[in-house]
Amino acid sequence: MEFGGQVAVCSSIRPQKKNAAGLEYVKSKASHPMGTLMSTLAALKNIPFTNNIDIHEALWLYGEGVAETNKVLGMMRECLKYSHINKERAYKMAKKIFTR
Repeated sequence: MEFGGQVAVCSSIRPQKKNAAGLEYVKSKASHPMGTLMSTLAALKNIPFTNNIDIHEALWLYGEGVAETNKVLGMMRECLKYSHINKERAYKMAKKIFTR
């Protein structure tokens, strides 16, 4: 994949190389929803299904996870909008990898 300057930055070691900073951000930001999911599951583990304060805590965590997921998806959308797949190179690399 080739990324446009809107979501890529110049490498400090090799200036001709572009680093996909947007995707690096997406990768690091994706850990937040996973963390809120685990926190929600821990809060809900072994509670009775009555009006319990733990359920309110889980709802707050769920809302945080949804908000972070929307941020990640928005950034991913921007990365894809400014990217281009070099089909010839992709075909050549796939052929090289899968014909070993």
